[in-house]
Amino acid sequence: MSSRPDINSLLKDENLFEKAIILNRNEYLKEAGSIDTNIYFIREGSVRIFISDNAEERNIRFGYSGNIIVSLDSFLSNKPSPLYIQSLKKTTILIASKDSFMQIMNKDPQHLQLWNSILEDLNLQQFEREIDLLTQ
Repeated sequence: MSSRPDINSLLKDENLFEKAIILNRNEYLKEAGSIDTNIYFIREGSVRIFISDNAEERNIRFGYSGNIIVSLDSFLSNKPSPLYIQSLKKTTILIASKDSFMQIMNKDPQHLQLWNSILEDLNLQQFEREIDLLTQ
């Protein structure tokens, strides 16, 4: 059985991340209504991904040191997203473009298989979350 690399290792090995930024506490990486097709690796710190209906903020996900985060709806559709991404404390983030990421994914069938596996996992997580919300 061949071992499949994890996405973090693959992206680091391929030197995908093109630049780094530092966000101070409560600073926004992304605001609602913007198109964001970048992939972010949290080197240090933490962020929250949330939506706001003006009356209430609803956290969707959290990202911590060593995690990859993305505004997946905008990444896949190239359209504006209702998501905010905000740092919870001083956070260092590495940034990669969608084009660079897709070039790496498409250059090797194993990479593409890994990407498909990640998308499947995200779909399953979303489905489980929807069931949980609808059955409470």
